[in-house]
Amino acid sequence: MKKLVIGLLCIATTMPFLAYTVSCGDNYKNYGIDLASIKDYDWSSEEPYYKGHENNLKWDLPNEAQESVLKVSEVNNYLDYKNFNTGFKTYNEVLKQSPTGVPLNSKFLPNGSRKKNMMEISRQEIFDEVNSILDWNYNNDIDAKYNKSRIDLQKTTKTASKWVESQDPTVKEMNMPVIINSTSKENTIIGKKRSYNRSFNNYQYNDVMVSWAGAIDEGIIVPPGKNEVEKAHINGTKILGNIFLDGYHGLKKSHLRDFLKQDSQGNYLIIDVLINMVVDLGFDGWFWNNEPNGYFQDGYILKYSIVIEMMKQWNDKIKKSNDPKVNELILFTYKNNGSLEIDKNGNPISSESTELQKNSDKFLSDFGVTPNNSEKYLDKENKWDESKEIYNMYNLGGWINSEIFYNKDRIGRRDLRDLVYYHLDENCNKYEDNIAKEKADKNENKWKYDTSKTINSLAIFASHTSSDLAEMEMNEIGKDRNSDTYGLAKQNYYDDMIYTGHNRQLSDEDFGSVSYDPKTFHKDSSYGVGNIVQEKTVLNDFNESFFTNFSTGNGDKFVTLNNSDGYQKRIVEDNYTWSNTNIADVQPTYKWMVNILENNGKISSVDSEKISGYYDYKDPYLKGNSIALGSGIEKDGSIAKAEFEKDATYDWMIMGTNYTKNQSLDISMIIKSDSDDISPSIIIEGIDGNAKSLATNSKDLGDGWKEISATLEPNETVAKIGLRFKATNSKMKVNVGQFSINKNKLTKENDLTKSIEAKSELVIERNNEYKNIRINFKDLFKENDIYSYYEVYYEDKNNLYRVGETNSNNYFVKNIPIETNNLYIKIQNNATNKMEWVKLKIGV
Repeated sequence: MKKLVIGLLCIATTMPFLAYTVSCGDNYKNYGIDLASIKDYDWSSEEPYYKGHENNLKWDLPNEAQESVLKVSEVNNYLDYKNFNTGFKTYNEVLKQSPTGVPLNSKFLPNGSRKKNMMEISRQEIFDEVNSILDWNYNNDIDAKYNKSRIDLQKTTKTASKWVESQDPTVKEMNMPVIINSTSKENTIIGKKRSYNRSFNNYQYNDVMVSWAGAIDEGIIVPPGKNEVEKAHINGTKILGNIFLDGYHGLKKSHLRDFLKQDSQGNYLIIDVLINMVVDLGFDGWFWNNEPNGYFQDGYILKYSIVIEMMKQWNDKIKKSNDPKVNELILFTYKNNGSLEIDKNGNPISSESTELQKNSDKFLSDFGVTPNNSEKYLDKENKWDESKEIYNMYNLGGWINSEIFYNKDRIGRRDLRDLVYYHLDENCNKYEDNIAKEKADKNENKWKYDTSKTINSLAIFASHTSSDLAEMEMNEIGKDRNSDTYGLAKQNYYDDMIYTGHNRQLSDEDFGSVSYDPKTFHKDSSYGVGNIVQEKTVLNDFNESFFTNFSTGNGDKFVTLNNSDGYQKRIVEDNYTWSNTNIADVQPTYKWMVNILENNGKISSVDSEKISGYYDYKDPYLKGNSIALGSGIEKDGSIAKAEFEKDATYDWMIMGTNYTKNQSLDISMIIKSDSDDISPSIIIEGIDGNAKSLATNSKDLGDGWKEISATLEPNETVAKIGLRFKATNSKMKVNVGQFSINKNKLTKENDLTKSIEAKSELVIERNNEYKNIRINFKDLFKENDIYSYYEVYYEDKNNLYRVGETNSNNYFVKNIPIETNNLYIKIQNNATNKMEWVKLKIGV
């Protein structure tokens, strides 16, 4: 029987093979994908509420414009991968990129992709692969330059004074959000025409962000999107890409073939690629998610000893490099069930964890691990100087009983002290080996803490839960443009709760729960990251000037400037829905610090249900939003009026600072109120905690906006800067749309005028009568100019229509009329009020 089965199998398997081999001599028959036949890409699923460029505001041609030629290298009706290498792409990405030419966010599978998924091939090439990660370099991937960030990491310091006494300036915070919805098919690097997009805006507490991404069929080595890097860097936060070795979700040994290749000397070839990728694309390092074996034993997919050797080679190259950018790169490690705990015999319970910690800059413990688990390790290895580079985390997005546990009622109520302090029983004694009581006490929220010293730093997994909660509510109110605006405001609302508690303001009386028992979450509880981590700020002696419109990089509309009759005028693009965090700004330090001045001279915090801060996307001064004091978010995304005590005086502290040098500060804000004159003035607070009002000038700017300004002469350390005003109505809204320090010095440093050189490596012209253009400028901006960006318009019948914006030398314009001959670029710097028009004649 056994021989018969074998014989039958032979017949069954050889017959198709013979048919296969008979035709393999036909070298002219093509296989793979015919790029020319791919249908037009439908952008409506990504941009559902954008009605097309032709529905945007109709602009007059500018009176003056520098003229240049956009030199076009090639015109085609699709991007041909035989001539244009855009790096690793999935099959679905080919269906998007080839007919459009759009640059896509970078990500990589180590072995590359099947050649048949990217072009027509002969039968002999049916199993060939292209775009191995080992073949990658910045110059041979034409999408890479669109993925390269421009803004350097801005220097931060801790604020000169604490908000609450429980803050510890040595404790750090790392978060791991999925900000970009998908690992593949994304083009957030050039922005989208949709206002809602996942967002993060509490960088003041965030030292390191991990751009969490990865999928075995899309990419497991994933740099952060350029737009993520720009926003993080301008706010002074480091951002890491993800090396996603996840054996729980399909990783196989074969997937790591090129990842593990070595040269004849035993050097892992991937290490140089990983280092070059960070430096060339301009982010800060890698988060190495080391769980390749999933549920199985070490070595089932990959031995951890191999990983440690790779990390040692990384460290050796970082240390020996003469490039200061390389010397500063970060390697952050994690393993499943990772803990630095030492057993009774003095041995680590996880040798892999201790080796990862010793061979990386930062180490992340797994869920449920606390400082109690690492204290003995720190003693044994004499590593207390590295204790704050060990992070303990909790899962903000965890589901229990078919719902997100930290839902809209419980978010911002979790006590975070268990992540940084040694926990004790209710009598302040150590648990020793009484594990049952330790767990029971946690469930009843009875843990006490030794707050005499912090031990570790803290981390949050799934910090995009704020977006998840907002999206649930968006679905409830319907899908339209207003629901997007509502979602933008609401995700910021929930994100603030993660950092300043459910009340969205900090207090020394704040408390929370570490339990997963809903009954332990008191209705008056409030606790956030800011109760432990002190705010950092870019307003310090290292940065002489500062400017922000508080833009989150999104908008239901876009407000810009234009020269009109010899002066600059605000122009509102009402139909322009957009997301592009390349041009996002520094965010407020305090979320939200609002006090009322009592008649007896004392100050007290306000009721956050009646008065609190919000992002206002319906009333921006420039770009897409302002910040506002209100009392809630309406269904259309507008901000409800706050409930004030009429005629009372309020202090709204906005920015934390650390100015210690003896220098004068020219401070300016642009504000708006829907009430009568609120007698606004700029206030500063020193390290003594006393706020004082500065002599303030006021200038009417139109449309209800006013610029107020004051000069602070050098006399003391400045810890906070804010706005004082009188509530002339019991119900009103107060907006701040712009904030600057020493803006006059920026004006001297940044000069936009220069000769413009532009080219296009590819123009796509389709039968649908639209065309797309990849635009490449040469050194359009000065190296240290972090505030300039440009807007792109196309000309049609002596009018201009807005199509996009970026801060990069490289951009992509889509779906403009095929007969378009001229583009116009408006180079703009809101900080200096400088702008210039450039006319680009499209030529081959």
